[in-house]
Amino acid sequence: MTASTVRLNNNLHMPVLGLGTSQAKPGEMLQVVKDAIDIGYRSFDTAKIYGNDHEVGEAIREKIAQDTVKREELFVTNKLWCSYNREDLVVPNCKKTLEAMGLDYLDLYLIHFPTALKEGDHFLPKDENDKIIYSDADYVDTWRGMEKCVELGLVKSIGLSNFNSQQIDRVLEIATIKPVVNQIQHGVVPIPKSSNINRLQQNIDVFDFELSLDELATIDALDIDSRIFTYPHFMDSKDYPFYIEF
Repeated sequence: MTASTVRLNNNLHMPVLGLGTSQAKPGEMLQVVKDAIDIGYRSFDTAKIYGNDHEVGEAIREKIAQDTVKREELFVTNKLWCSYNREDLVVPNCKKTLEAMGLDYLDLYLIHFPTALKEGDHFLPKDENDKIIYSDADYVDTWRGMEKCVELGLVKSIGLSNFNSQQIDRVLEIATIKPVVNQIQHGVVPIPKSSNINRLQQNIDVFDFELSLDELATIDALDIDSRIFTYPHFMDSKDYPFYIEF
């Protein structure tokens, strides 16, 4: 079964269910993504820091070559890591990501986190005292780099991840291309991650029923006002997003 879609604010469509690829073992995602495509997944969420976007791309290319799926039927998301948040690094990093995945374009490119780290190829640059080194790059300027990725045809849509409401408003004030998503909140497109083929199947078998309002209210009541990923090692950054409620 193939997931239905939601229309984004740029009139492009995103599947309402996708496959997450974080926290996978090296070499694991190649087969997982191929299995997922066979089952009916059409949306795949990865990131440079996950260390497996090349596997995701290879699996996609193999399935396209086998005529299992067409590229235009897929929705591929990747993310710009914090050490490339400086405006002039955004386009070159996007190009490197596309090269690593072996793809001509991304359907969605996100700023992974508003906090900017010292520029370079270290995911967590630290000084001699083991303290994280930040950059003075402003995520507003990062957004301008993201817009250039759209203008150059490298990506179709751009968005945010882990931004709070005030940070989103700052981006919206200067944006000539508005974000299509912020990767938190209700109205979400779920991106469950599993390496087990049976659970992959179970996760996508959700389109033959609907939850009642009472059932939704019951689920909402389970909220414990907590985040899974809070990035506590970035808490001393000026752009740490989670000091306010949303």
